[in-house]
Amino acid sequence: MAYQIDPDIIVNSVVTSMTSGFMSSLTDKLWAKFLAQFPVVSAKTHGMDCDTMCTDGIYIYYSPDFVRNICLDAMEQKQDKLAEERIKFVLAHELMHIIDRNTAKKREDVVFKIPGPADNAYAVLHDMSNKAQDAVINARLKREFNDGFLPGWSERDEEGNVVKLYKLCLYEGKEEMLWTELFVDACNESVKKISEMMNLDIKSFPDNFFEAIKLFREVFSKLPKDVQQQLADMSQSSQSQSEQSQSEQSQSEQSQSEQSQSEQSQSEQSQSGQSQSEQSQDQSRSQGKGSKKSGNDELAEIIAKAIKDALGGDAALDDHEKNEELFSKGKNHISQTKLDRAMNEIRAEINRSGHKGIGTGAGKTSILISMCERYFRPKPEPWYVGISMLMKSKVQEGRQVRERIPPLEMLSQAMSGVSIVHFDKQCKQLNLAFAVDVSGSMDNEEVLSGVLKILEYIEREIPAGSHGHRFIFCQVDAGVEEWKDMKIPSYEYTEWKDDLAESGFVRKGYGGTEFAPFFKKLNEERVRPDAVVVFSDMGLYDFDVVEKEIEMYNQNVIWLCCSERIPDEFYKYELGRVYETRSLFDEIREEQEMSR
Repeated sequence: MAYQIDPDIIVNSVVTSMTSGFMSSLTDKLWAKFLAQFPVVSAKTHGMDCDTMCTDGIYIYYSPDFVRNICLDAMEQKQDKLAEERIKFVLAHELMHIIDRNTAKKREDVVFKIPGPADNAYAVLHDMSNKAQDAVINARLKREFNDGFLPGWSERDEEGNVVKLYKLCLYEGKEEMLWTELFVDACNESVKKISEMMNLDIKSFPDNFFEAIKLFREVFSKLPKDVQQQLADMSQSSQSQSEQSQSEQSQSEQSQSEQSQSEQSQSEQSQSGQSQSEQSQDQSRSQGKGSKKSGNDELAEIIAKAIKDALGGDAALDDHEKNEELFSKGKNHISQTKLDRAMNEIRAEINRSGHKGIGTGAGKTSILISMCERYFRPKPEPWYVGISMLMKSKVQEGRQVRERIPPLEMLSQAMSGVSIVHFDKQCKQLNLAFAVDVSGSMDNEEVLSGVLKILEYIEREIPAGSHGHRFIFCQVDAGVEEWKDMKIPSYEYTEWKDDLAESGFVRKGYGGTEFAPFFKKLNEERVRPDAVVVFSDMGLYDFDVVEKEIEMYNQNVIWLCCSERIPDEFYKYELGRVYETRSLFDEIREEQEMSR
């Protein structure tokens, strides 16, 4: 008699063990506080179509078949605790989606802003994006739930060069770098495969985010239209394919009849040349059973496999599409209440433990501690506040110069009781620097629109009538791509500013993000800036080096952050002050709407 597995009992047991409150470690207690706010329920019982797990920010839903398969695999490997650890891992994965949902969504939106002629490329890019996001979440969780890590779902082998990326992610906080590189790899691998099949001559493959997407869309558009659609359909259903395949495999171990059904399903897939999803099977039947693969069918399958391999197999862990669907139903205000309560509980537990905060030992601190610290960090003030405060603090009164007054005017003023002594306040000559991040992670539209707006405000804060101010404008990625040294006011500056307004911003770089070369050049040129404005998404690779280079004048530096998330590393180092730019782009959008 086969051993009967009750998924509901298994999940309830795991949740109870996580939330019982008897755990000895701080990490376990924090996850217990978090999970307690989000009930774990059966997707089947609640009428949900879910292959693994998903969340709407209120509940976490699990598939009974998914839990059963995990248990069967653990039994096969004769590891009693393996099933429990893997279920814990997936539950923590869903909780991370609840915290990260807004940031992740914005990241995807940036991806899809890139213009391209192939509409179906959206679905394929979306699939890549989902899997890369899961890879990042899983990398962050691996150090806390290593025994529950699911091999092949989010990690490639040594040959995939992902090991170094995971180390960066886990021990240096470079989650965005991991996400970007996974995505770039997937785009490039797909382009290589398409170029081979289509006999396209691709000279080089970019290593930056936006250029990789552009090349992918350009090459994708050259595919036959039906292949484009096939790839889009495969991408949209890839998650269900993966989980369906796993379900069929586990079911085949339970009975011979189920095994034969699985083989029959695989046979139908081979005949159609489509995916294992029900949608694709129905489509293949309408075209006729037993038909041979066309050249386009084969091409679509090969390219789809290239995308899958580039991301490390079935990299996605949960039902992304289902998560997004649930999050979009207007329940976020409820989930926000739950999230606020959970984070308050976590903060209270951290305070009771006497923990000093993040940075107390790489790989030893729960990621919930850093996320809690980030969650309660005061939100930065608007960008214009930073510029105004910095400029006003540096604009000093020069010597007082007595003004020449005509005798008659002097007599009139004296009779009216007005002081006859006037002084003209002279502003000191300022050294100003404005650095623009042009790395691959920066959105091109934001760079183009933000530069003029920031320049306009810097000019506004310089006292009227003053002159001789040194102004340095730089484009920076992994190095200084442009260095312009001008005077304000001057004909050179006015001509340059007018050219920007008329012809647009000419971007010089798309590489990595390192600001140490910029500050080093300021020191080499002996600029000694009174004010430095940096416009960036804060994805720096060199925080520690930057700190050394700006040691003498770090209070003169403000960072205008165009990302919703400010890296934790920024608060570990003395790098100046940071301000947000959401209001900047709100202003730009309003002006654009008014001009239409």
